[in-house]
Amino acid sequence: MYWIAWSVVGVWLRLCYRFRVVGRENVPAEGGVILASNHVSFFDPMVVGCAHRRKTVFVARGSLKKSLVYSLVTKGIDIVSIDPAKGDRESIRTVAEKLDEGACCALFPEGTRSDDGEVKELKRGFAMFAKRASVPVVPIWIEGTYDAWPRRRRLPKPFGRIEVRFGPPIRVDDPKSAADTLRAALDRLAGRATAPPVDRGHERTKVGAVPSDEGIAAGRPTAQGCGAATEGASAVDARPIT
Repeated sequence: MYWIAWSVVGVWLRLCYRFRVVGRENVPAEGGVILASNHVSFFDPMVVGCAHRRKTVFVARGSLKKSLVYSLVTKGIDIVSIDPAKGDRESIRTVAEKLDEGACCALFPEGTRSDDGEVKELKRGFAMFAKRASVPVVPIWIEGTYDAWPRRRRLPKPFGRIEVRFGPPIRVDDPKSAADTLRAALDRLAGRATAPPVDRGHERTKVGAVPSDEGIAAGRPTAQGCGAATEGASAVDARPIT
């Protein structure tokens, strides 16, 4: 069921939303990993799932189970619902066990959809999971889903443009500082980095660009297969799409 939904939704995203993926090679091909993304739309779980070729377990807040729209959008997807307010230890243990078994788990550290498209406070739950299971965290920036289906809109727009950008994996050594590290990575993927130019002879790193030594090589993405594939290596295009 998962791969049928993956294929159908991927084709739909390509046809209606010009779906594009950048930096997909940053997702490890095997082993436990956490995908941590910004969150602005009901589209986001589908978009993250179709942007790479690993079966994904989604970690969501328990209250979403009451939403009919959410149930329909996520039908066929493996979801672990957690209610932090109730100390949902069983679900937390389930996520930890899946990571230990080598699963690819996706979550949204903000805990809920942003109502204005801006990244809100990042909860530290993702860092707890990453530290416990000793797995990397791959930052993800989603562009375009807020325009296609923002929180205030009942139904999505039929057409648009959506792009997913994967950043280099992050290792969590100190859970207390992990949220700041992830936010900085999301800012870079969104094109908001403000690091000063670095003098390398006649070369300079432009303000806002992702330095090449962060693991993303040059190249341009093209849409292929379900979602969008990349030809050779991919670069994170830090400019907002229009």
